[in-house]
Amino acid sequence: RSHDLDNLGDIVDRLVTADLWCRPEVLPLYRAARNHQSGPLCLLAARNLLERIDIDRKDVVLFVTGFISPTLLVGEQDGPVGSASLARALAYALNIRPVVITDEEQVEMVQQTFRGGGFNVFDLPAALQAGLVRGKSAAVTSFPKDSSEAKRRAKSLLDDLEPAALIAIERPSGNDKGRYHGIGGHDITDLHAKTDILFAEARSRGILTIGVGDGGNELGSGIIEEAVKACRPNSGRCICPCEGTVAAHSRTDVFVLASISDWGALGIEACIAALQRDPQVLHSEDVMRAILWESTYAGLEDGMAGWVDPGSDGISWRIEVGLLTMLRTLVTNFLSRPKGY
Repeated sequence: RSHDLDNLGDIVDRLVTADLWCRPEVLPLYRAARNHQSGPLCLLAARNLLERIDIDRKDVVLFVTGFISPTLLVGEQDGPVGSASLARALAYALNIRPVVITDEEQVEMVQQTFRGGGFNVFDLPAALQAGLVRGKSAAVTSFPKDSSEAKRRAKSLLDDLEPAALIAIERPSGNDKGRYHGIGGHDITDLHAKTDILFAEARSRGILTIGVGDGGNELGSGIIEEAVKACRPNSGRCICPCEGTVAAHSRTDVFVLASISDWGALGIEACIAALQRDPQVLHSEDVMRAILWESTYAGLEDGMAGWVDPGSDGISWRIEVGLLTMLRTLVTNFLSRPKGY
């Protein structure tokens, strides 16, 4: 079955890296991420989560997301949508208590997105307590932009919550000079909380960290830093005074490269469903639609054209719902396939 699972993992990775914009860098970046890690990427992330999360303990899992547009000063749907989706799958499968970390300006938007995913959203103490009693609850909290404050906050959060894992989905990260950039090279350092510091502290404590990205400037994609520089125009050079590149320098224990980060989150869900032999880990299309539409009503933009239309990176919400259907079909057929077929 290990060989069969790897085959399924390869198919999942192919689905979530299908780039509907035909960008030339997606597959080289995926191959670079795959060359530095062991086996299909979504499957690798799923296996690590299942190894670290204790279903009986009702573990806390931290989700870190939110990518602010430097021109519109609002966040993208890509990231919060995938976080709500994966958090729901992990709550169903492993009884987790999700806590979401984002920028102060995005807290309300992310809260509404998680309500679209069916979560009761409370403040942090209430959500943690509700999660112990009945589950289906989440908290969304902010993180500091100042580096010194971020160091203090990182230590107190990890001390207090003792999370089983941290998952960054479409979260900007600093380059080797510590500056955050949009993929076009604009400096966005001052707009974002310094969540790199939280992940560095978690890694120093041996806590599982997972990054999901699509361009190479996201938290965790330091593993493909050189590939990003090789694939991006002008060697990935930014257009700010730091004279660096857009390539993120931070690393996570596992990094998943997808054509859209939300799709990487769905791919991880599919692999958890296969490993647990339960297609229902992948939530329904109705839930997927609700997550996407609530993120839109919250004011999160599509990440490319700038419209507040439901969808990520200029790709319609219908495609993401269709991808979910394909992944569930894949897992269902994988689990029910007759021997020898």
